[in-house]
Amino acid sequence: MSVGCDVVAKGTQLYLDGARSLKQFGEKLQKHFDGAVPQEVLDAVYSKAATSYRTQTGALEQIKTEMAKTIIAEARKNRTTGQKIGDAAMSISGVPRTLMTTADLSMTLRQAWAVSLSHPQMATKAMQDQLRAMFGSKKYGVTGEGWAHQVDAEIKARPNAELYRDSGLFLAPIEKGMGDLLRHEEVYQSDVPQHIPGVGRVVRASERAAVTYLNKMRADVFDSLAKNAGIDAAAPDLVSAKKIADFVNNATGRGNLPETLNQASQLLSTVFFSPKLVASRVGYLKGAIESGAKVVAEPIASRFNKGMTPVEKAVAMEYARTVGAVAAIYGVLKFAAGADVATDPRSSDFMKARFGKTRFDLMGGHQQYMVLLGRMLTGETTNNRGQIRSLDDQSPTASTRGDVMGHFARGKVAPIVGLGVDALVKKKSKDYPTANKPFYQKQVGTDFLGRPTTLQSNAERMFIPLHVSSLAQSLAEGEGVPKAVFAATAEILGAGVNTYSSGKQPRVPEQPITDYKNKVMREYGLR
Repeated sequence: MSVGCDVVAKGTQLYLDGARSLKQFGEKLQKHFDGAVPQEVLDAVYSKAATSYRTQTGALEQIKTEMAKTIIAEARKNRTTGQKIGDAAMSISGVPRTLMTTADLSMTLRQAWAVSLSHPQMATKAMQDQLRAMFGSKKYGVTGEGWAHQVDAEIKARPNAELYRDSGLFLAPIEKGMGDLLRHEEVYQSDVPQHIPGVGRVVRASERAAVTYLNKMRADVFDSLAKNAGIDAAAPDLVSAKKIADFVNNATGRGNLPETLNQASQLLSTVFFSPKLVASRVGYLKGAIESGAKVVAEPIASRFNKGMTPVEKAVAMEYARTVGAVAAIYGVLKFAAGADVATDPRSSDFMKARFGKTRFDLMGGHQQYMVLLGRMLTGETTNNRGQIRSLDDQSPTASTRGDVMGHFARGKVAPIVGLGVDALVKKKSKDYPTANKPFYQKQVGTDFLGRPTTLQSNAERMFIPLHVSSLAQSLAEGEGVPKAVFAATAEILGAGVNTYSSGKQPRVPEQPITDYKNKVMREYGLR
């Protein structure tokens, strides 16, 4: 009898928890769309959802999705002309960002770099789900979309599922059309590419794969840290859980912006390539420094009962695992594979493994911040020829700390915004004569590295996936097919890849496909 009562009580509690969650979601919708959707519409949608929940208790997430879709559609109908133009501009500006990062598995070593290295077994399993979410599984007879939903449902059914939400762990939705309300990964916030014939299917598969991998890694790492810190899902310590969620979000490319900036996150995503990724990198490095300081001070602090908490110890171990993995990888590359690894933090090649003309950045985007910090602290910069220049030099042509910050910021703007900036700071290049060249090969701007840009180079830079550019760039520099394929594979997995001769950058950036075509035509006497 008592067992039966327990089952009833548990079922009743689950129902009440779901009803409470639905109410909170309805309140969030109401707050978000206050003024954009009539109150009577909001009330009607919530009433319909509540009625559906009474008869479909197990379909809570689907009911929430339908609520959001209905209200977003209503809000879109009520937009002013100015709002429609603004929304269209934001969608269009996100097209290059999506196309550049599509048809790859770059979340592995880019957004989720830290946890992919510190938890290789988890990453291997998540990679299997990522591939099945992209291509489907003939073995299990499931489509890619079906697999992505299965993984999503499994995560939502975990004991810690409610703790994910309450702690602020970011889990992106599988469903499209939720806009910024239910939030998507930044590189896939534009829906336009999904409707391009022939391309849309690839983009949708790429997004499913990315969301599946990141959500799986976030949930798995959160569960592992919560277990190590002694957090019980039945009676959780929410303060500790939030610390874990913050760490996991930062470690997987989803940092928190300050509240004043967070309100304008959609605008920031239009101007910058990935503002929350930037925030995550800053947050992760800041956390690493703080965690390292606590570890050093632990022997003394523990004597005064101010030692590290279980959560702080668990997070410190995560940083240690990542540092150990990085050391092992670069050790193998340098001493076993013969790579040249730069150790000067003032150089743009810092922590890059160089094979011939090709440089591999395996630091998940953290390397750029390390170089920035190294240059700002030392007041010096090292160029590609190994020459050290002072940032305090008073000569008119010398770079300053302001120039270093400006170059860094320009490298973070969204592609379309970057075109405008390049055109505004156009400097005529003596190394790139424009006489007798077709209009699409004439200089139209100067990029943040001081290189001339053309209509052709801009088009190739914005609309061709990064791994395709890496492949063609390596071939254009004469690296050979095996090295070029290896470089493209590394780019597919999220590593940063650049190919150019020592002491110089490509004269016209990011037009490797054209360079390789011209090289082949010259070799065969066609040009």
